[in-house]
Amino acid sequence: MSHTPGPWEISYAPWPCPTDGAGEPNPPAAFVGPADALNAVTLVFGDPYGEDDEAEPSATQRANAALIAAAPDMLEMLRDISHWYYGTARSKVFPEQAFRAVIAKAEGAA
Repeated sequence: MSHTPGPWEISYAPWPCPTDGAGEPNPPAAFVGPADALNAVTLVFGDPYGEDDEAEPSATQRANAALIAAAPDMLEMLRDISHWYYGTARSKVFPEQAFRAVIAKAEGAA
């Protein structure tokens, strides 16, 4: 099994159903996947009953999208650590910056 290769990015745009059925506009959806938004891996919607407004993604929606977008980077880091730990790449050095970069991306700071 394979997944869509990274890096994944986040872009925000109106989602396919522009209103909620009652004529009210929906907040934008987060398209997560390769830079080509036409091939999004997933869409992250906000909470229609929570903190969303019609114009901006919510903090929760942004956080969820950032965590999903970091998945390929986290998987690559875990594979590297596993190879290092189990002896197939003992010479590899894992600088603190590499760990911090993956964590920052998952937290939406990258």
